[in-house]
Amino acid sequence: MLRELYLKSLKRNIFSLTVYFAVRLFFLFYSEIQNDYLGGLNFENGLPITTKKDRRNHGYGMKSIRYTAEKYNGTITVQVKNHIFMLWILIPLEIGSSV
Repeated sequence: MLRELYLKSLKRNIFSLTVYFAVRLFFLFYSEIQNDYLGGLNFENGLPITTKKDRRNHGYGMKSIRYTAEKYNGTITVQVKNHIFMLWILIPLEIGSSV
């Protein structure tokens, strides 16, 4: 999914991916993804609804990202501002974790 977003963004030159690992008492995985979009976005349960016509086979990527973050006690935040889509992922990782 990230690769597809990146390849699409090459045409528009707006894509940002930031990943941090912070160390204190635990490791913290932090990722910030930004990409532009055309048109409007509608949200359901805090996630954007797919804009693809074939909704039966699309719209699982964001749900999968949220599921994976929550599985490891993390969170995601999605925000849209000035036609920029922003996704933040935070996952605490215990020292010695294999995640």
